[in-house]
Amino acid sequence: MRNPDSLSPVAMKYSLDNLFPVVLPDIPPALVGSEALKKIRLLARLLPPVYCSGFECRLGRNAPRVDLHQCISSDNEPAILIDHIASSSDLGHPAWKQIRSFCKRWSKSSSILNRIVESLWLEIDDRDTFSTGVVPSVFVSLKKEGSLSLSEKELEQVVLTALSLLRDRPASKHLINNLRRCYDACPEGGGITHIGTMLSRDSRMVRLNIGGLTPEHFSSYLRHIGWPGPILNTTSELARFGRLVDSVILCLDVGDGISPEIGMECLFSGNSTDLTGWSGFLTYLVDCGLCIPEKADALLAWPGVVVPTSVADCWPNELIIESLLESDGKFTQFIRKLSHIKIIVGPRRAIAAKAYFGVVHGWANLDEARQPGPVL
Repeated sequence: MRNPDSLSPVAMKYSLDNLFPVVLPDIPPALVGSEALKKIRLLARLLPPVYCSGFECRLGRNAPRVDLHQCISSDNEPAILIDHIASSSDLGHPAWKQIRSFCKRWSKSSSILNRIVESLWLEIDDRDTFSTGVVPSVFVSLKKEGSLSLSEKELEQVVLTALSLLRDRPASKHLINNLRRCYDACPEGGGITHIGTMLSRDSRMVRLNIGGLTPEHFSSYLRHIGWPGPILNTTSELARFGRLVDSVILCLDVGDGISPEIGMECLFSGNSTDLTGWSGFLTYLVDCGLCIPEKADALLAWPGVVVPTSVADCWPNELIIESLLESDGKFTQFIRKLSHIKIIVGPRRAIAAKAYFGVVHGWANLDEARQPGPVL
């Protein structure tokens, strides 16, 4: 990786890295080792100062890789990303121009993307280096109520519009047919939650996250879409984890065919400070050999709140200024959250687990805290 001193002044002065001095004391070394943290901070210096960020961590032993995520929400954040890409000489890869084009369309009030897209997630693998330019994978998060109210034709328009802007090439007929099968097979109340494209891997596959399913739906759903893997064994494997959590999201890679590798995000609802469910689930993962005890303990220690009085000397200046302009009694804070754990099953590798956890900026007053959006 390039020396951080060689990064452009824009990347050094105004970037996601402004967040890290605030949360550094709380990042568990068991989850993010020192070498991984160095890489992450270099990557964060390339991203805009939008303070909703997260980490993707493998839970097994000898699994030091950690990926960086950043969430760009609707409101004014697409404009911040547009300007940041335009002003940064370090984001010269064509993929960033495609992301900028997406954000411009998303920002238009007349666009269907403006009505349906809730947020854009940038994911940068720790394998990225500066020799070829940093290229993120991109995940488009759909508004739940908006996506469920769409007709099949409108949903297809959203998906294909997003993909054409981000991938800069039309979808093949086979991909379109497979996408249709995936959302046609959703039960009532289910649907697409995220659309992902792995720009960093030059992959022609599209990631579809399907919500509203239960373990009881898995077999019929996978048969309906023509999933090529061993359905009985896989659904049985996923169900034993899915029944221990409040909800699940199925993750599929779809292209001219459908990948036999499959993922399942495991989530808990309710109060983010109630870790009872998380504790039991992580204990089960440890017992199954999918998570080492040190990482389970570190995840349970992560949730919390950071306020300016605890780290006043490194709080981002723009947030201090903004808080001074707010009404009396309101202050800026960062909330540390667990998001979800992903179980991955594939024909060519053993079952594995990943954890997703992060931090988001929010506002609070003495009476009650304003709840921010999801971390991951």
